[in-house]
Amino acid sequence: MSPVALFCTHSKITIYVVTEAVMPLSKKIKELGLVGSQMNEYYAWGLHRIAKAVSFLNNDCTLVHVNVYLASIVVMQTLEWKLYAFNVLSEFDAGASLGQCYNMNDLLVHNANQWGWLNLTGRQLEGLHLGLLTHGFRLSHL
Repeated sequence: MSPVALFCTHSKITIYVVTEAVMPLSKKIKELGLVGSQMNEYYAWGLHRIAKAVSFLNNDCTLVHVNVYLASIVVMQTLEWKLYAFNVLSEFDAGASLGQCYNMNDLLVHNANQWGWLNLTGRQLEGLHLGLLTHGFRLSHL
């Protein structure tokens, strides 16, 4: 595990955010080698933590993450899951669809358009991503 340093440059100010040592979730799950009920409990608790993080962003901060995928989850040394990859974090606009206002890169716009998601609001997309993440754990166990 290694510490993560994130930085944002908007105008003349650079902001550095340094976290404690983390590891990508997919790598940590393979390393742990959990099976059966241990695996199911670990997934359930981790998904609960990610859902709480998304809820906090959406409801308390009026922000949308828009990028809740396996690759946007890291694991701390305590095995706690944390939401990561805030590169497309946007302010929540209740009336706007995803394609209208959120800070998306070209790949995300292409994928959203391909799947017909550009008309979803940010919160709807967050819910869809959480559902797909949960479904992916249930099917593949990574």
